[in-house]
Amino acid sequence: MTPLAPRIRPYLPADVGAVHRIGELCAADLYGEAPDTREQIAKWPAEHFLVAEVDGAVVGYARGELKVAQDVCVMADGETYMEIEGMYVRPEFQRRGIGSALLEALLARARGAGVTRFQVYTANKNLDGILRFYRSRGFGSWYARLFI
Repeated sequence: MTPLAPRIRPYLPADVGAVHRIGELCAADLYGEAPDTREQIAKWPAEHFLVAEVDGAVVGYARGELKVAQDVCVMADGETYMEIEGMYVRPEFQRRGIGSALLEALLARARGAGVTRFQVYTANKNLDGILRFYRSRGFGSWYARLFI
């Protein structure tokens, strides 16, 4: 597929419908996750909440929250880190560089605030693909739960 050059910008309250729709479209790819409601989305902290636009339409989003480590075995207690709370791209725009652009922008924004550590949790059914995506960007695994 042809890579795209999305416009990455901060989330605006007017984006709530598009973000909600992306959640609905991506929910089938997740184990045990239901899309957040518009009301829940409207309450998410906006400080580290970005959207990706292509031709003026929101096609993806990423959001993170700053946290302080407590009993996180790979970080010192008291260390500030960002947990990536969600990153989704409309299915028809996936594998075109939008997720990469969102992640790079989110990490850069957090690093600008002095954050050097990041964590992400995933319940994506395409675990191998998600692990390849994050590992190719410097993330490592420290926990796994497998099932049959």
